[in-house]
Parts: sequence; C-alpha cells; structure tokens
Amino acid sequence: IPVFCASPTADTWVCRDIVPSGAPSDSQWLSWTLNASHVLHLDIGRNNFRSLNRLLFQPFANLQSLFINDCKVEDIEKDTFHGMVGLQKLILSNNPLNESMPENLLRHQSKLVELSLAMSSILYLEPMFFSNLTSLRILDLTGVSITQLPTFPPGIQLHTLLLRDVPLQYLDGTSISFSFDATVFLADDTFAECPWLFCTSRALRFNGACYGKPLNAF
Repeated sequence: IPVFCASPTADTWVCRDIVPSGAPSDSQWLSWTLNASHVLHLDIGRNNFRSLNRLLFQPFANLQSLFINDCKVEDIEKDTFHGMVGLQKLILSNNPLNESMPENLLRHQSKLVELSLAMSSILYLEPMFFSNLTSLRILDLTGVSITQLPTFPPGIQLHTLLLRDVPLQYLDGTSISFSFDATVFLADDTFAECPWLFCTSRALRFNGACYGKPLNAF
C-alpha cells in the first residue's frame, strides 16, 4: 500500500487528500499502485484529478467500489472504467464534470448497483448512457441540470432514484420499473409537469409520500 494511503481492511485503500494541488503523472500513479489487484474498495476522494483515464485504474481490475467524489474532475475518457467489470458502486459526486458524458462510459458495468453523479455540472446524458446498467438499484442525480433522463435497460428494478433539484421537462414513466418499497425523490414542482407519476400497490413512495393516480386510473 502507498505510504499516503490508509488501509482499514486488507482489501480497502483510502487515499484522500493526497493530491491537493496537482495530480500525479500516469507513470507516478502506476508506480505507487503496483500490485493493487487485491484491492476491492478504493477511495480517492478530495484529490485534484482533473481528468480520469484508463491508466489511472489499470492496477485495480477487481474493484467493487470506487469513490472519486470532490476531486475537481472535469473530463472522463470513454475507456476509463473499461477493465472494472465487477464494479458495483461508483461515486462521482461533487465534480465539475463536462456538460455531457461519453455514451459508452459504463458499457462494461453490468454489475453496477449504485451510481452517483450528484452535484456535478452535467447538462446532458446520452440516450443510451444507462443502457448496460442492468443491475442498477440506486441512482443519485441530485442537483444535475439535465432536462430528460436517458433510457433505462429493460428489466431494471430501481430501488432509489434521487432527482432533487433536477429540472426535468420530460420523464417517461413507462421506461422505469421500481422494486418493492422503492423511493423516488423529485423536485417539488415535478408533479405539475409529469402528471403520469403514480403509486402502485407495491407502495412506491415519491418524496416519502404517495402521489398521483394509480396506473389503472388512466
């Protein structure tokens, strides 16, 4: 383990606040993280990684959870997460990300259960951005300035969808399925713009309460 990281457990590295002013070069990072294939959980939050690429995570092929929050990340190359097919949790919140993300950025992450892009600068997500996230259960888009959600993969069963302060103008309810006792947090005025929103017999809760008409009422 690098001297600047903590290791609460044998398979976890916490490397926060190690790069306050400038990110290391690719060669430096690779030398620091040599023999990191045993690491399952990596937290590199609060660093100054302004861009992310495949080399940065090449040593971490077996990662299950990755925290890159509060890192000043602006650009993410399309192959950044290419080798991490077992990734289950990805936290990218509080980064000044580019206005849009590469459409195939998460094409290999079919096991991803939780994704957070909260409080980022994204204005648009490509229509197929979520298309391969068949295991997704928790999605946090709080504070993201998108006006329309991408298409969700068939059979997805979301449990938590966080859309606080998201200026949605269109939301296709037929494209989203929720698990039992799911909760959806939306902007306060979403119901006026999306009258299709409904509560099912499975006790789907919007903002902690049940709103709208049952689906069979339409």
